[in-house]
Amino acid sequence: MKTYDIRFTEQGMQDEKILFYHICEKVHAPLTAQRYISGLRKAILQLEYSAGVHPIDEDLSKVLGLKVYRIYYKQVAIIYTIEENLVYIHHIIPQKMVIF
Repeated sequence: MKTYDIRFTEQGMQDEKILFYHICEKVHAPLTAQRYISGLRKAILQLEYSAGVHPIDEDLSKVLGLKVYRIYYKQVAIIYTIEENLVYIHHIIPQKMVIF
């Protein structure tokens, strides 16, 4: 079974911080924010074993010129690419904002 190392791009890390801040400060739910980010991280870490089995997002791949994958955790989309044995988390965005 192939395994992958997970890496966050700067934008991916920033997206995660913004999501945490929004839940913690704007919704006034710090405990929920911690739990949500913990679950999100677990979903991302599962890509270590499953990144290559998810379907390629054809529309987004055409726009960016890369093989782009998209999975969901609750109400957010996780956008990633694979290069050899590395998974790069590019974006973590609310599902409502996904236009493709």
